[in-house]
Amino acid sequence: MLTEQKKPKRGMKEVRELIRVERGMKEIRELIRVERGMKEIRELIREGSIRLSVSDKGGEFVVIPRQLDIAVTNKHLEDAYFTDHLL
Repeated sequence: MLTEQKKPKRGMKEVRELIRVERGMKEIRELIRVERGMKEIRELIREGSIRLSVSDKGGEFVVIPRQLDIAVTNKHLEDAYFTDHLL
């Protein structure tokens, strides 16, 4: 009489561990993606292509192209009201 060879069943503990490991890997992949994005932003800032700033009104981070930053700054400096209040 031949007996069937059964595959060992995974216990719930092993299944939970596999899920935990997979979630951890997913978080690591997401972190790597975010780190790459931050590296690109730092390179653009270093090159002078963009400027990272904080907004006046809400305090949020603002990414602005360098040429637009220069144009806005020049416009503010031309405004007599703005420059009078600086002094």
